[in-house]
Amino acid sequence: RRVRGFKTLQRSATMDPTDNPMDDDTKISVAKKMFIGGFFFLPFLWLANFLLFWPHLRKASTPGIVKWYATTSLKLFFGCTLIFVVWFIIFALKWDSWGEFGEKISIVLPIG
Repeated sequence: RRVRGFKTLQRSATMDPTDNPMDDDTKISVAKKMFIGGFFFLPFLWLANFLLFWPHLRKASTPGIVKWYATTSLKLFFGCTLIFVVWFIIFALKWDSWGEFGEKISIVLPIG
């Protein structure tokens, strides 16, 4: 018995990710919007921007500005993540030595 829609599924699974209907102007617009969106406390947009355009980075036909937005987005994502991790470690280890300020910026206050 043949499964309905299997040919479509098989075709989409082997499709080249760079074969999409976006023209160069659309690529530039999407890359720029996602790049700017990352500055509004949404750093995961930078990661999504890089991952979306990853297959296009190796193609010579991709506009240079799209490559710049994608690679810079990845750098900013790692930079923002590093800052957050460092802050989290410092806060977790030192908040109690900061006195009242440490308690004010803490979301959960321990009992005791």
